[in-house]
Amino acid sequence: MEIKKEKTSFFTNKFIVMATAILCTALWGNMIPAIKVGCDLLGVNPEDTASEILFAGFCFTLSGLYTIFVSCLRENRLVLPQKKLLLDTFVLGFVQTTLQYVFLYMGIPNTSGFNSCIISSSGTLLIVILSHFIYKDDKIDFRKSIGCFLGLLGVLVLNLGSFFEISPIFTFKGEGMIFLSTLTFVFTTPLCKKLSQHEKPEVFTGYSFLIGGIILLFLGFFQGGMIVLTLKGLLMLLYLSAAAAISGALWNYLLEYNKVSEVTIYNFLVPIFGTISAGIMLNENIFEITNLIALILICSGIYFVSEKVDLFKLKRKNKAEKTI
Repeated sequence: MEIKKEKTSFFTNKFIVMATAILCTALWGNMIPAIKVGCDLLGVNPEDTASEILFAGFCFTLSGLYTIFVSCLRENRLVLPQKKLLLDTFVLGFVQTTLQYVFLYMGIPNTSGFNSCIISSSGTLLIVILSHFIYKDDKIDFRKSIGCFLGLLGVLVLNLGSFFEISPIFTFKGEGMIFLSTLTFVFTTPLCKKLSQHEKPEVFTGYSFLIGGIILLFLGFFQGGMIVLTLKGLLMLLYLSAAAAISGALWNYLLEYNKVSEVTIYNFLVPIFGTISAGIMLNENIFEITNLIALILICSGIYFVSEKVDLFKLKRKNKAEKTI
């Protein structure tokens, strides 16, 4: 049975959409350096893929349990996904959580940081294109094209410092794995929107995290992965799991009530927040002019997509004002 949606919702208010999307992308961006710190605290070698997968398994399993627990408290009962949605929930957990992170951890050691960031950011463009063919009210137009161009340009500017690390050779073990990781996010975004029409986002988000996390745990464990549990490492693991749970559930609420393209465009902010977080947590220099230019370009791209700017109307208006 499809859940009846109110015409007006908390998550359709423009300010709330913007604030929530920024919070989600800030959490995702912060998770990038936080994972590096967490790996160090838990004795995980960056070249040990099995241990990294085990680490991700613990993170997403805890995220799923946390989300389900909060949902049960809100409903004052044991919350379970609907039987007819079990297959879709399993697919979401396996593809968006398990496959995405397996591909990601396999690809990162075999490609440059520049290539990895650009390929990952291309996922936003692919989702906008995919939405054009799936949703009648989410077609690509001139303003969306301009917005996506500005967003991708901002990511390019942000990574100018690592431009010379670019690898001209495409390898399946490197760029191919990163691209497959990106595709898992792209093709499961419509599935999240579909599930949100029949189930509360925190329910399918929690169970998909739990399913994907448990599979990651088994993969990491049987491949010989190990972590050294410390108090600081445990606290970082709890933080990462909470951040994933909060951002995942909130993001799916945004997809439920808004056009996919107008939510997805905010993904261009993830590398911005990743850079800021790296500066704070890893003592990296963030006070560079390229970072400011990148932020301006990305925010401009978001404005063009979310505010429905009619460039031709503005042009005609300016001409009319000049003739008066």
